[in-house]
Amino acid sequence: MFTRKLVVSLDDETRHALDDLDTDLKALLDLAADLTERIGEIKELIRGEVTVAVSDLAESEGVTVFGETEEAKPKRSSDRSRKVPPPATMVTPNPALDSVGDSRVRTSPFSRTPRHVQVSWLLELLADGEWHAPADIARTYADDERGVRYMRHAVQGRMRELTEEGKLERRETQVKGSMFEYRLKK
Repeated sequence: MFTRKLVVSLDDETRHALDDLDTDLKALLDLAADLTERIGEIKELIRGEVTVAVSDLAESEGVTVFGETEEAKPKRSSDRSRKVPPPATMVTPNPALDSVGDSRVRTSPFSRTPRHVQVSWLLELLADGEWHAPADIARTYADDERGVRYMRHAVQGRMRELTEEGKLERRETQVKGSMFEYRLKK
């Protein structure tokens, strides 16, 4: 077999350019490390200042964000006084299963409930004609954080199905945890 040796030589100008590039990269890495450290320091300072400001206002009337008053804030479903109780079949406890660990138990009104019961409850909940976000519904009716996460996705799925069936209308929302909010079609 024949083997050939390939020799590549770089001129002085190219070597100098590569050395400069190496030096510049090292400087950029040092700069990025310094920026990351400074950002951490700034975040801690801001967190401390906010904590002090909030604790100072704890005995006052509260904190005003961006000058909003309570009247200017849009109503969210969790703020509403009307709470539609879920049907009895939706609040029955889940059976204890030896093969399923505690991390897989979902306790929310949507656990092991037939679709028609879920749909009728959602339609009753939406009968007020207001806009409702799945995240708000989940926060109102679920028992714990896992239940909120589970129920938010389950309610979102049912509401999407009802929208496709032409029973609901949707719009974009600013509610954290939801992309859309829904109401009954008029």
